[in-house]
Amino acid sequence: MSNPINSSNDSHEINNKDALRIKKGLRITEYICRWIARIYGIFFIYLFIRVFSPPIVEGIIKKDYSRGYFELLPTTIMMGIGVIGYVVSWIKQKGEIIGGRIMLGVGIAMGIYLPILHWITEGFPGDWGTAVIFFFMAGFPAILFLTASFLRKRVI
Repeated sequence: MSNPINSSNDSHEINNKDALRIKKGLRITEYICRWIARIYGIFFIYLFIRVFSPPIVEGIIKKDYSRGYFELLPTTIMMGIGVIGYVVSWIKQKGEIIGGRIMLGVGIAMGIYLPILHWITEGFPGDWGTAVIFFFMAGFPAILFLTASFLRKRVI
């Protein structure tokens, strides 16, 4: 006859091994989410610096405040706020929540602003493709940062 005390300890030991395996898997997933968000965020910053900033700076220097300048200015401001959120997420792991929320807010704002801008300038709502692209430029790394933060809380 087997001892019931030993059999319960064996099952408890297996559960501890499974818990450690799950914990290790969550830790790996946390790191993967964080680093994909960081690498993806570099493209976001590149787009901000290379594509949107030069026309704004050039317009300020030449004092050419044409129609395109005023359409591009709010987009550049929102992307600048998104870059700040990205930097906050990168600097501290606890900042992932704050930075992720900032970036997600920027992504949602861009997804709403661009179709409205198209509606105002062209007379009908549109430009949904650009809105989706801008949402994913800021929203995707934000979701990954928030996921990494959530997983870190689960692992600890």
